[in-house]
Formats: sequence, structure tokens, C-alpha cells
Amino acid sequence: MASLRLNPGRTVISRKHSTLSFRSKGCNARKPAIQRLKVVSKIEYTTPSKVADLVETGYTIMDVRDETQFERAHLKDSVHIPLFTEDTAKDLNSIVNQQLHKGSVGNFKGTKHTVRNERFEETAQTLFPEKDAKLIIACQQGMRSTSAAEALVQLGYSDLTCIEGGYNDFKEVAEPLEIIGESTLDKAALGGMQAAQTTINVVVAGILFALYLGLEFFPDAGKDTLKVIYDSTGIMDPPSW
Repeated sequence: MASLRLNPGRTVISRKHSTLSFRSKGCNARKPAIQRLKVVSKIEYTTPSKVADLVETGYTIMDVRDETQFERAHLKDSVHIPLFTEDTAKDLNSIVNQQLHKGSVGNFKGTKHTVRNERFEETAQTLFPEKDAKLIIACQQGMRSTSAAEALVQLGYSDLTCIEGGYNDFKEVAEPLEIIGESTLDKAALGGMQAAQTTINVVVAGILFALYLGLEFFPDAGKDTLKVIYDSTGIMDPPSW
């Protein structure tokens, strides 16, 4: 019976073979149970800081994120095989799910409703026919990469490495790695209203800090600036000093 065993830092797929104890007719002797453990494949995990070294030794990065995140930012020469693709089905159930996603998180994060890519395994085997191919599986948070690696293990791939924490933990990259896209890897999940809100928060924080410095070192000028803001917005009465 096949079993999945999780160990710190790796996933091991094993298969147990055993012979059951039995009592033969006319004999009270019992044969001992025999168990053998055979390691079939394993999934290793690495940190973002070690990815460049692995690429130097011949590993290829397989990016399993969706199309939107990949276009925002990805590593040069990485192979894009999305584990999930945009849901374009037109049946009632799919349309409802698409609209629910759009109304809940789609507009906020700038993403579309996705479903499992039915051609993931087929595409992977076409692009990487050798089952001992050295592959680094990458996604945004580390969850899809693990799922993709488990699917590849079932196909017989034996040299797989996932990035702990995914691209969210990629604050910088080292040579020979190079980022392609308009964003950074750790910000590739930000889009839609979420990206705009982040920019607004930074701007507001900067304005408040500037006002603080103005009130601290130039109190009269700072008070005049605040009065202009209150008068122009009209959202509340200005404070009295």
C-alpha cells in the first residue's frame, strides 16, 4: 500500500511490502511479518539565497504560478508551466465562481478565477522528458510549488527542489539570476486596488511625516499647512492651538 510520509525539509514517497503472519493447517507455528521500505522519490526544500547556486549546478526553474503573476515578475530562463489557469468556462457554475472571485478578491488583488491546469502533467513531461531532470519548483507562497512537486513525483521525477516561502521571500537576487517584468518577485502578487492602496499608504505616511517635521521645527508654517488641508477637505474642523 502506497503511503506519503512528511519529514522536516523533505517529502518522501514510500511503498511498503509485507507478508502477513498466518497459521497453516495442522501447524501452530506463526511466520514473522516482514516489512521492507523502498524510497521512490523525494522533494527537497531550499531557501531563496541558495537558488542561484543551484542554477549554477544545472537546475532549471519551473515557475508554476498563474499567468498574471508570471508576467508581473519572473526569473530569466525559468520555464512557465502554471499549475492553475484562468477559468474561462461558460457554464452557470463557473460563471458564478468567476463573479464571486471578482467581487471578493479579484478586483482587490487584480487576479482572475483559476482552476487546476489539466495539461500540467502533460506539458511537464513534454518539456522535461528525462525523469531525473534537475528542477526547482517555484510559486509565490510555496504552496502551489509543493502541490506541483507532488504531482511530478507521481510521474516519476526524482530530483525536485521547492523554494521555502516562495517568491514572497525573494527580497533580492544574485547572479546569474535576473528578474524580468515590471515588478519585483516579492511584489508579484500585488495588483489591482491592493497595489494602489500600497502606494497611497506610502504617500500618506510621507505627508504625515513631513507635517510632523514641519510642526516640530517650523510650528507656524506647519499650522498654516494643516489649516489649508482642513479647509480644502472640509471633513472636520481644524484643531485649535
